[in-house]
Amino acid sequence: MAKQTGGDVRIGISGWRYPPWRGVFYPPDLPQRRELEYASRQLRTIEINGSFYSLQTPESYQAWYEETPADFLFSVKGGRYITHMRRLRDAATPLANFFASGVANLREKLGPFLWQLPPRCVTTRRSSTRSLRCCRATPMQQPRWRVAAMPG
Repeated sequence: MAKQTGGDVRIGISGWRYPPWRGVFYPPDLPQRRELEYASRQLRTIEINGSFYSLQTPESYQAWYEETPADFLFSVKGGRYITHMRRLRDAATPLANFFASGVANLREKLGPFLWQLPPRCVTTRRSSTRSLRCCRATPMQQPRWRVAAMPG
């Protein structure tokens, strides 16, 4: 019988720019520009939440890569334009734009994508499967990425 290995469990936060955390989580004298650097040394993963509100730049993803330790992992929140405005319909071009925005600059620190659906989002298995197929077809795909199958 093959030996089974456990998964990598990480505990993190959903972003790093929260003014109420200054002087509480962050040291009082820490400049805002160093908050990611500090947080990434306290936790092993952080969600990039800004990507939900707007496309980020390749330069931003590159800077975030450089500011974090080698064993760090980002989760990237998918754009609300795709989930809340398009409601996963006709999402091929918006998905291509999202994946072309520079997220590949996170390289080996790129972890899972988080797709937050709106509370009353009515999707069918067919529409969800179509959207997931678009994700699989992007040039960003790497062998370690998996899209869970939709239940029956």
